[in-house]
Amino acid sequence: MDSQLYLKEIKLFHFKNYGKANFEFIDGINIITGLNGVGKTNLLDAIYILGLTKSYFMPNDRYLVQHEKKFYRIEGNWIKNTKKLKVAVKYTSSYAKQIDVNGKAGIKPMEHIGQIPIVLISPNDLELVSGLNEIRRRFMDITISQIDPNYLENLVTYIKVQKLRNALLTKSLFFDQIPLDLLESYELKLAHCGEFIHKSRLWFLQIFQPKFSEFYYQISGGLEDVSLRYTSDLETKNYLDLLKNGRNKDFEKGRTVYGIHRDKMALFIKGQPLQQEASQGQLKSFVLALKLAQYSILQDECKFNPILLLDDIFDKIDASRVGHILSMLSK
Repeated sequence: MDSQLYLKEIKLFHFKNYGKANFEFIDGINIITGLNGVGKTNLLDAIYILGLTKSYFMPNDRYLVQHEKKFYRIEGNWIKNTKKLKVAVKYTSSYAKQIDVNGKAGIKPMEHIGQIPIVLISPNDLELVSGLNEIRRRFMDITISQIDPNYLENLVTYIKVQKLRNALLTKSLFFDQIPLDLLESYELKLAHCGEFIHKSRLWFLQIFQPKFSEFYYQISGGLEDVSLRYTSDLETKNYLDLLKNGRNKDFEKGRTVYGIHRDKMALFIKGQPLQQEASQGQLKSFVLALKLAQYSILQDECKFNPILLLDDIFDKIDASRVGHILSMLSK
């Protein structure tokens, strides 16, 4: 598959440690070198923002603005399917983030995500395998959202309506004072979006698991058996029924107890929970296999090579596994 997407040039203004900087790239493998602290990871994060509209490392854009400055701006000139694509992301503390595409201002993140599919692999990714289930759900969501804009739309709506339902539960002093028609409207919307999200995640994991297993096999040289296990409240029950039957419990807790926001992806090595059995090298290999499988799915679904960003990925990996990884990446 010939590459049909690459970043030709990026310009940074007041972004992290960059006052003003400009970088040019080739259509192929680009290697960024430099001493610690010069901004190599920051540059990768800027590229990631051009595709996903959010930082990979920072939860809030105000942490991305250079010290004592009031805004940051990132401009990227891309080539996609032989056509030019210019994307600019600007953030100021007093205005909402602005996304411009080919000179058109006011593009919503939902409209842009998926146009530049990106996978970033970083040392911070160990949380993906050792952290909370929320992180693994986000991993699924980011991947599927870059493939299917309907998934992202349903996910955003689900999160919004869940917050509204939770607020309704907590603001009412007594359950019988909750406006039933409003509660039911929230539940109908949650059920509609939740069922769509659940089906999409099942589809994703069906094609993801064999890819992940194959990548881990190549990285480890076939030394360990690994597996994933996905569980959800929606596996055997209708979500609308779950919501209605769980109203009393939800009222007591002040939140929506059941739903796709509780889905879990458990990880296993040699049949045992990964967090209990794996070494640092095995955890890192697990992360790499997950991310390379993510890349492969985006590649298949988008019909061209996504952008793959690698940030110091060989730390705590033995030489034999490094060799297997380099062999895979070179292909």
